[in-house]
Amino acid sequence: MITTINLLPPEMRKKERTPMKALLPFLGCVATVGAGAAFWAWLHFGELATARNIKSDLESQNASRKGQVDYVKSLRSEESEYTDRAKTITTIAASRMNWTRKLDELIRVMTDDDSSERYLAWIRSMDVKPPASGGKGKGLEGEQVLLKGLCFASNNGSDDALQRYNQLHEATNQSDFFRSDFLSMGRPAGRAESLDDGLKPAKAWTVEIPMVMAPRAADPKKGSVVSEAGGPNKK
Repeated sequence: MITTINLLPPEMRKKERTPMKALLPFLGCVATVGAGAAFWAWLHFGELATARNIKSDLESQNASRKGQVDYVKSLRSEESEYTDRAKTITTIAASRMNWTRKLDELIRVMTDDDSSERYLAWIRSMDVKPPASGGKGKGLEGEQVLLKGLCFASNNGSDDALQRYNQLHEATNQSDFFRSDFLSMGRPAGRAESLDDGLKPAKAWTVEIPMVMAPRAADPKKGSVVSEAGGPNKK
């Protein structure tokens, strides 16, 4: 075993250095820690502060617009409620019968017959009852209508009031008044009647014509009433 002894004085001896194998890992760790610290400082004092400022601005804008958003929501709620009400009103209006039109059609039946000489009819009333509730095996029906009045005999003394009544019944059955909105018409009913009011003609036949209307289903999109008797009836 050979032992090396350095006989030079200490000030002249070669200084010992840290081995590179130990120095390089140490420098690498120091550089990593420094980079991490720099990145944390940049993130904390730079980007994080910017993000916090943006967040604060957005929260301020949100708070300032909250009232407007609530107002828009209330308007949308009112719009939805108005739409529902308008649809309900349209449905109700469309499902109702236009009785003015029906009366005009009935008047045309009474008058479009050679100056009213064919029927000599006097309609006293038109009674309308609500639809009857259908039971099992019964189809849907509309209102029940009953025409009441008088058919007078000719002024020449002949007893032709019943004949005029039958003609009136047939004409009503063939008219737009019946065909557009009714399902069925009953047989003519009545009786002979002598009038003692001193006026002429003095003989008449009472008029009683029962009819049943067709059920109606409202179609709000088309603005019409769909009648099973004769299709849509324009308002």
